[in-house]
Amino acid sequence: MDGIHRCFTFKAKGIKKIAAVEWKDKPLDYEKNKVALLLESAACNTSHGDRLSPGDKKRISRDIASTDPECTWTEEALAEKLGVIRQTVNTWISDIRARQRADRDIIIIRLSRLGWTQDEIGKVVGMSWGRITQIVNNANFGEINNLLSQGRDMEYIARHYNMAFLNADWRDFESTPASKEKPDKSITIFDYHRLLSKTGWKTTHRIECPLSSERLSGNQVQRMQDKRILGTVGRTLLIAKRA
Repeated sequence: MDGIHRCFTFKAKGIKKIAAVEWKDKPLDYEKNKVALLLESAACNTSHGDRLSPGDKKRISRDIASTDPECTWTEEALAEKLGVIRQTVNTWISDIRARQRADRDIIIIRLSRLGWTQDEIGKVVGMSWGRITQIVNNANFGEINNLLSQGRDMEYIARHYNMAFLNADWRDFESTPASKEKPDKSITIFDYHRLLSKTGWKTTHRIECPLSSERLSGNQVQRMQDKRILGTVGRTLLIAKRA
Protein backbone atom coordinates (compact mmCIF):
# COMPACT_ATOMS: atom_id res chain seq x y z
CA MET A 1 0.00 0.00 0.00
CA ASP A 2 1.30 3.43 -0.91
CA GLY A 3 0.90 6.37 1.48
CA ILE A 4 2.49 5.87 4.88
CA HIS A 5 1.69 9.49 5.71
CA ARG A 6 -2.00 8.77 5.14
CA CYS A 7 -1.79 5.83 7.55
CA PHE A 8 -0.22 8.04 10.21
CA THR A 9 -2.91 10.69 9.68
CA PHE A 10 -5.79 8.21 9.98
CA LYS A 11 -4.20 6.72 13.10
CA ALA A 12 -3.84 10.16 14.68
CA LYS A 13 -7.52 10.85 13.96
CA GLY A 14 -8.56 7.52 15.47
CA ILE A 15 -9.91 6.19 12.17
CA LYS A 16 -9.49 2.42 12.09
CA LYS A 17 -10.53 1.71 8.49
CA ILE A 18 -8.74 3.11 5.45
CA ALA A 19 -10.17 2.85 1.95
CA ALA A 20 -7.75 1.06 -0.37
CA VAL A 21 -7.59 -0.20 -3.93
CA GLU A 22 -6.63 -3.87 -4.25
CA TRP A 23 -3.61 -4.04 -6.58
CA LYS A 24 -2.91 -7.78 -6.42
CA ASP A 25 -5.13 -10.55 -5.09
CA LYS A 26 -2.24 -12.72 -3.88
CA PRO A 27 0.88 -11.95 -1.80
CA LEU A 28 3.96 -11.21 -3.89
CA ASP A 29 7.48 -12.51 -3.39
CA TYR A 30 9.33 -9.33 -2.45
CA GLU A 31 12.72 -10.44 -3.72
CA LYS A 32 11.31 -11.31 -7.14
CA ASN A 33 9.08 -8.24 -7.40
CA LYS A 34 10.96 -5.53 -5.53
CA VAL A 35 11.72 -3.49 -8.65
CA ALA A 36 8.09 -3.64 -9.80
CA LEU A 37 6.94 -2.67 -6.30
CA LEU A 38 9.42 0.20 -6.14
CA LEU A 39 8.27 1.53 -9.50
CA GLU A 40 4.60 1.12 -8.61
CA SER A 41 5.19 3.15 -5.46
CA ALA A 42 7.12 5.75 -7.45
CA ALA A 43 4.28 5.95 -9.98
CA CYS A 44 1.78 6.58 -7.18
CA ASN A 45 3.98 9.32 -5.74
CA THR A 46 4.16 11.17 -9.05
CA SER A 47 0.47 12.13 -8.75
CA HIS A 48 -0.24 12.28 -5.01
CA GLY A 49 1.30 11.85 -1.58
CA ASP A 50 4.87 12.90 -0.85
CA ARG A 51 6.06 13.77 -4.38
CA LEU A 52 9.36 12.40 -5.64
CA SER A 53 11.95 15.00 -6.54
CA PRO A 54 13.90 14.77 -9.83
CA GLY A 55 16.88 13.66 -7.75
CA ASP A 56 14.82 10.83 -6.22
CA LYS A 57 13.69 9.68 -9.67
CA LYS A 58 17.24 9.74 -10.99
CA ARG A 59 18.50 7.70 -8.03
CA ILE A 60 15.73 5.12 -8.47
CA SER A 61 16.39 4.76 -12.20
CA ARG A 62 20.15 4.37 -11.69
CA ASP A 63 19.71 1.84 -8.87
CA ILE A 64 17.37 -0.25 -11.03
CA ALA A 65 19.63 -0.04 -14.10
CA SER A 66 22.69 -1.03 -12.06
CA THR A 67 21.00 -4.24 -10.89
CA ASP A 68 19.49 -5.04 -14.31
CA PRO A 69 22.37 -6.07 -16.62
CA GLU A 70 19.94 -7.84 -18.98
CA CYS A 71 18.15 -4.49 -19.54
CA THR A 72 14.79 -5.99 -18.58
CA TRP A 73 13.54 -2.52 -17.66
CA THR A 74 13.66 -0.36 -20.77
CA GLU A 75 14.02 3.41 -20.75
CA GLU A 76 10.39 3.66 -21.92
CA ALA A 77 9.13 1.52 -19.03
CA LEU A 78 11.11 3.48 -16.44
CA ALA A 79 9.99 6.80 -17.92
CA GLU A 80 6.32 5.78 -17.79
CA LYS A 81 6.50 4.76 -14.12
CA LEU A 82 8.57 7.78 -13.03
CA GLY A 83 6.46 10.30 -14.91
CA VAL A 84 9.26 11.66 -17.12
CA ILE A 85 10.12 11.41 -20.82
CA ARG A 86 12.36 8.66 -22.19
CA GLN A 87 15.14 11.12 -23.06
CA THR A 88 15.38 12.11 -19.39
CA VAL A 89 15.84 8.51 -18.30
CA ASN A 90 18.42 8.08 -21.06
CA THR A 91 20.54 10.92 -19.66
CA TRP A 92 20.32 9.36 -16.20
CA ILE A 93 21.31 5.77 -17.05
CA SER A 94 23.05 5.85 -20.47
CA ASP A 95 26.52 5.44 -18.90
CA ILE A 96 25.37 2.37 -16.95
CA ARG A 97 23.74 0.74 -19.97
CA ALA A 98 26.78 1.46 -22.17
CA ARG A 99 29.10 -0.21 -19.67
CA GLN A 100 26.80 -3.23 -19.34
CA ARG A 101 26.52 -3.66 -23.10
CA ALA A 102 30.28 -3.34 -23.58
CA ASP A 103 31.05 -5.91 -20.86
CA ARG A 104 28.46 -8.31 -22.26
CA ASP A 105 29.60 -7.93 -25.88
CA ILE A 106 33.25 -8.50 -24.94
CA ILE A 107 32.34 -11.76 -23.20
CA ILE A 108 30.28 -12.91 -26.20
CA ILE A 109 33.06 -12.12 -28.69
CA ARG A 110 35.73 -13.83 -26.60
CA LEU A 111 33.67 -16.99 -26.18
CA SER A 112 32.94 -17.04 -29.90
CA ARG A 113 36.67 -16.78 -30.68
CA LEU A 114 37.30 -19.65 -28.25
CA GLY A 115 35.00 -21.91 -30.25
CA TRP A 116 31.70 -21.68 -28.39
CA THR A 117 28.56 -21.91 -30.54
CA GLN A 118 25.95 -19.14 -30.48
CA ASP A 119 23.54 -21.47 -28.66
CA GLU A 120 26.10 -22.22 -25.94
CA ILE A 121 26.89 -18.54 -25.49
CA GLY A 122 23.19 -17.64 -25.44
CA LYS A 123 22.49 -20.08 -22.60
CA VAL A 124 25.21 -18.47 -20.47
CA VAL A 125 24.45 -14.80 -21.10
CA GLY A 126 20.69 -15.21 -21.46
CA MET A 127 20.31 -13.91 -25.01
CA SER A 128 18.80 -15.24 -28.22
CA TRP A 129 20.81 -17.00 -30.94
CA GLY A 130 19.98 -14.20 -33.39
CA ARG A 131 21.26 -11.43 -31.11
CA ILE A 132 24.47 -13.38 -30.35
CA THR A 133 25.05 -13.82 -34.09
CA GLN A 134 24.53 -10.12 -34.70
CA ILE A 135 27.07 -9.11 -32.03
CA VAL A 136 29.67 -11.61 -33.29
CA ASN A 137 29.18 -10.59 -36.93
CA ASN A 138 29.61 -6.91 -36.05
CA ALA A 139 33.11 -7.63 -34.70
CA ASN A 140 35.89 -7.22 -37.28
CA PHE A 141 38.58 -9.89 -36.90
CA GLY A 142 39.93 -9.72 -40.45
CA GLU A 143 43.28 -8.13 -39.62
CA ILE A 144 43.79 -10.32 -36.55
CA ASN A 145 43.19 -13.47 -38.61
CA ASN A 146 45.74 -12.25 -41.17
CA LEU A 147 48.35 -11.78 -38.45
CA LEU A 148 47.63 -15.23 -37.00
CA SER A 149 48.02 -16.81 -40.45
CA GLN A 150 51.43 -15.12 -40.67
CA GLY A 151 52.52 -16.91 -37.50
CA ARG A 152 52.33 -13.85 -35.24
CA ASP A 153 51.72 -14.66 -31.58
CA MET A 154 49.30 -12.86 -29.25
CA GLU A 155 52.04 -10.75 -27.68
CA TYR A 156 52.80 -9.33 -31.14
CA ILE A 157 49.10 -8.81 -31.84
CA ALA A 158 48.63 -7.12 -28.47
CA ARG A 159 51.48 -4.73 -29.26
CA HIS A 160 50.26 -4.25 -32.85
CA TYR A 161 46.75 -3.31 -31.76
CA ASN A 162 47.71 -1.78 -28.40
CA MET A 163 45.27 -4.18 -26.73
CA ALA A 164 45.19 -6.92 -24.12
CA PHE A 165 42.82 -9.58 -22.81
CA LEU A 166 41.29 -7.84 -19.80
CA ASN A 167 38.92 -10.22 -18.04
CA ALA A 168 36.79 -10.52 -14.95
CA ASP A 169 34.65 -13.29 -13.55
CA TRP A 170 31.26 -12.96 -15.25
CA ARG A 171 28.63 -13.60 -12.59
CA ASP A 172 25.17 -12.37 -11.73
CA PHE A 173 26.54 -10.93 -8.49
CA GLU A 174 24.71 -7.60 -8.80
CA SER A 175 21.35 -9.16 -7.90
CA THR A 176 22.11 -12.55 -6.34
CA PRO A 177 23.51 -13.40 -2.88
CA ALA A 178 26.80 -15.31 -3.08
CA SER A 179 25.29 -18.44 -1.51
CA LYS A 180 22.62 -18.60 -4.23
CA GLU A 181 24.82 -18.06 -7.29
CA LYS A 182 24.72 -20.82 -9.90
CA PRO A 183 28.25 -21.83 -11.04
CA ASP A 184 26.94 -23.17 -14.36
CA LYS A 185 25.61 -19.70 -15.17
CA SER A 186 28.93 -17.94 -14.67
CA ILE A 187 32.23 -17.63 -16.52
CA THR A 188 35.33 -17.38 -14.33
CA ILE A 189 39.00 -16.75 -14.97
CA PHE A 190 39.53 -20.52 -14.59
CA ASP A 191 37.17 -21.06 -17.53
CA TYR A 192 39.16 -18.60 -19.64
CA HIS A 193 42.40 -20.44 -18.82
CA ARG A 194 40.84 -23.82 -19.63
CA LEU A 195 39.29 -22.64 -22.90
CA LEU A 196 42.46 -20.90 -24.04
CA SER A 197 44.44 -24.07 -23.38
CA LYS A 198 41.91 -26.26 -25.22
CA THR A 199 42.00 -24.07 -28.30
CA GLY A 200 45.77 -23.98 -28.63
CA TRP A 201 46.73 -20.91 -26.61
CA LYS A 202 49.21 -20.68 -23.76
CA THR A 203 48.80 -18.04 -21.07
CA THR A 204 52.18 -16.40 -20.50
CA HIS A 205 51.21 -13.69 -18.03
CA ARG A 206 48.42 -13.11 -15.52
CA ILE A 207 48.31 -9.68 -13.93
CA GLU A 208 45.72 -8.55 -11.35
CA CYS A 209 44.38 -5.06 -12.07
CA PRO A 210 42.43 -3.52 -9.17
CA LEU A 211 39.89 -0.82 -10.02
CA SER A 212 38.55 2.04 -7.96
CA SER A 213 35.64 1.14 -5.67
CA GLU A 214 34.08 4.50 -6.58
CA ARG A 215 32.35 2.78 -9.54
CA LEU A 216 29.86 1.45 -6.94
CA SER A 217 27.55 3.96 -5.28
CA GLY A 218 26.97 4.02 -1.54
CA ASN A 219 23.46 2.66 -2.02
CA GLN A 220 24.76 -0.23 -4.12
CA VAL A 221 27.41 -1.16 -1.53
CA GLN A 222 24.88 -1.05 1.30
CA ARG A 223 22.42 -3.19 -0.64
CA MET A 224 25.12 -5.74 -1.48
CA GLN A 225 26.19 -5.91 2.18
CA ASP A 226 22.61 -6.37 3.38
CA LYS A 227 22.00 -9.22 0.92
CA ARG A 228 25.43 -10.85 1.31
CA ILE A 229 26.30 -10.22 -2.34
CA LEU A 230 29.94 -10.84 -3.24
CA GLY A 231 31.08 -8.32 -5.85
CA THR A 232 34.36 -7.40 -7.48
CA VAL A 233 36.10 -4.17 -8.47
CA GLY A 234 39.08 -5.76 -10.20
CA ARG A 235 40.08 -7.21 -13.55
CA THR A 236 42.64 -9.81 -14.59
CA LEU A 237 44.98 -9.16 -17.52
CA LEU A 238 45.76 -12.33 -19.49
CA ILE A 239 48.49 -12.42 -22.14
CA ALA A 240 48.60 -15.54 -24.29
CA LYS A 241 50.35 -16.91 -27.32
CA ARG A 242 49.93 -19.90 -29.58
CA ALA A 243 51.23 -23.04 -27.87
